[in-house]
Amino acid sequence: MGVNSRVKGRNGERELCKLLSGIFSGSFVRVPHSGSMVGGKNLHRRQTLSRTQDRSFRGDIIPPDSLPRLVIESKSYQQFAFHQLLQPGTCALLDDWIGQAITASDPDDQWFVAFKITQKGWFVAVPDPSAYVFGNHCTYTGTHGPCRITALPGFFTTNREAILRAAGPK
Repeated sequence: MGVNSRVKGRNGERELCKLLSGIFSGSFVRVPHSGSMVGGKNLHRRQTLSRTQDRSFRGDIIPPDSLPRLVIESKSYQQFAFHQLLQPGTCALLDDWIGQAITASDPDDQWFVAFKITQKGWFVAVPDPSAYVFGNHCTYTGTHGPCRITALPGFFTTNREAILRAAGPK
């Protein structure tokens, strides 16, 4: 990943934190060195962290205390092949992102993949769509099972209370 890609990713994460902080009235912040601490090849590190440390490094965004079971992978890309969502086969890029979210999550967590596409806006991949209300969306069945893709701000605003229940304290 080049320097410009990392900068684009960090800027996207900051923008997403600001968006989510406004919707949920809580502080969302970037994970320092997001993904690199316990993601991908460093997944083994989760075994040596305390519960609080582990929660702080999962996904790309640290949610407020009111959402301890929320895991968000954040991506910011110049382009995305939306047509792959509607054609036979899978979208390798989206499957990779979803795999990252699943790997960072515990079974009782609620994960989302938030992605910003330049000049298109923010979108979100939502697992277990039966728990939420959707406007316009598409259903994608990839390597990790079905999820829905929809516009991010509207989804989180409409489903704020359901997300607080799903990802809040047990």
